[in-house]
Amino acid sequence: MSARNQRLVKVVDALVKDLHEFVLDHRVTEEELRRAMDFLTEVGKNDEMPGLADAFAMTTVADNVTHEEANRSATPSNIEGPFYLADAPSLSPPYRVGRPDEAGDPLVFRGRILDGPSGRPVPTALVDLWQADAVGNYDIQDPGAPAFNLRGRLTARDGTFELRTVVPGAYEIPKNGAVGRLLKQIGRHAFRPRHIHFKISADGWQPLTTQIYFAGDQWIESDSIGAAKPGLVAPLNDREGVLVSE
Repeated sequence: MSARNQRLVKVVDALVKDLHEFVLDHRVTEEELRRAMDFLTEVGKNDEMPGLADAFAMTTVADNVTHEEANRSATPSNIEGPFYLADAPSLSPPYRVGRPDEAGDPLVFRGRILDGPSGRPVPTALVDLWQADAVGNYDIQDPGAPAFNLRGRLTARDGTFELRTVVPGAYEIPKNGAVGRLLKQIGRHAFRPRHIHFKISADGWQPLTTQIYFAGDQWIESDSIGAAKPGLVAPLNDREGVLVSE
C-alpha cells in the first residue's frame, strides 16, 4: 500500500467537514444538491472551472496565501490571468507599446522597481507587460490586432522605466456560459476594472506577478474577480492632454 498524502488527507477532511456543515446550516435539499452537481458538470464540460475560481475570488485568495510573506514588504502580488503570452518582443527606449495609431487616451506610465525590505532600486530588472486595448480587448481576442499588440518586455536599467501606451479599457469576464448565468441569477456584474499586467524578474530577487489599477475606476470596489487591491491602485493625472500614472 502506498503512503498516504498527509497534506491531501488534511485538506479533503476539512473540505468534507465544511461541506457537511454548509448543507446542514442552509438546509440544502436533494433537488438543490442535484442542481448544484449539474451546474458543476456543465462548468467542467465547457472548461469554465478557471472562470468559476476567478468569479468567486478563489484564485485571488490562493495567490494571497502563496505570496503572503513577500506581500508584507513589497508590492502586492496579483493573479496572472488567462491572457499572458511568453516571448513578447523586447522593447527599445523610448519604450512604447501599441500600434502607431492605437485608439484610446494616451498614457505615460512610470514605474520604479525597488527591493521591498530596503527600498533600494533593483538594477536591470526585466519587466514583462501586457494589457487590453481601449475597448477592453486583448490582442488574442481581436482578429484585427497584430501579434503581441500592447505587449512587450523592457529593462529597467536603473530600477525605473517610462512606458507610453493607451489607457486600457474595462471589460467583462466571459458570461455566456454557466458561470455567467450564475452571476446574473445572484445579481452580480462581470466587469473588471482597467489594469495593466506586469511580470517582473531580476537575478537574486523573487519574481513578482501583479496588476496595476487606476484611481477613479468605477469597478475597483466591485471587481468581478476580487483581484483589485488598494495597494495596487495608481493615480491617473491629466497633464496637458496626456494621462500620466506613476
